[in-house]
Amino acid sequence: MKAVVVSRVYADPAARGKLKALVGQGVTLAVAVPDRWMPRGLQKEQKTSYGDDGGVRVVPVPVGRGGPDDDPTWNSGALRRLLGEFRPDLVQIEEEPWTRAAAVAARAARRQRVPYVVLARESLPARHGVVPGFRRGRVLKGARGLLGVNESAVRLAVRRHPDLPTAVVPQLGVPVTLETGRPARQGLSIGFFGRLIPEKGLDLLFRAGVKVIGRWSITVVGSGPAQEELEELAERLGIAGRVTWLGARPRQRVDEVWGT
Repeated sequence: MKAVVVSRVYADPAARGKLKALVGQGVTLAVAVPDRWMPRGLQKEQKTSYGDDGGVRVVPVPVGRGGPDDDPTWNSGALRRLLGEFRPDLVQIEEEPWTRAAAVAARAARRQRVPYVVLARESLPARHGVVPGFRRGRVLKGARGLLGVNESAVRLAVRRHPDLPTAVVPQLGVPVTLETGRPARQGLSIGFFGRLIPEKGLDLLFRAGVKVIGRWSITVVGSGPAQEELEELAERLGIAGRVTWLGARPRQRVDEVWGT
């Protein structure tokens, strides 16, 4: 199996664990990333290096500046050359279907007659304008499947494409707990109930959880404007597999989750 992944996420070498795991399973993999990226919390732009990273072929693609939705342009010629030289069996586009990156990658895949799938992360409706809406429709129309980071993202993305095959897969993968000879323990179960806004401090709970030794999980009941940012934080911290997102529920149904 040969595959090309297109995503700005993997410009950061620290985020390539999933890609390396796929290589370990026998996949021949190349990843197209922006030729420059800005690390969170820093103001100095970093350049992406071309080469091999743990068996993953890293291919920097020239990008332009982002627009109002932080949607940079990707060089279409560079992506076409990559697909022509690498000749993948599949292209996995890990950018929102409405973005320029997804549109350019999907067009390149269609021209090379390579099937492609798209990953969606947006869990709440958002207005991106007429042109991005056209891109979304065009990209999803030609896709062989859609991956969502959660059920909400899948439902939102396929509202107008109900026949598109879907699957829920965290973008950066799910960490696997190594089994030891110690006796199994039930572990710590943590619940959060409320609107997902910065003032609620769920991000602090996630950061604290990373330091907890042993088995633990967090169940989140609620929705709000900070959900996408919190999901991204959970993936970046490597705890996405420990967090369950149940969405908004009436107060009277919360007892169904945790009991009395």
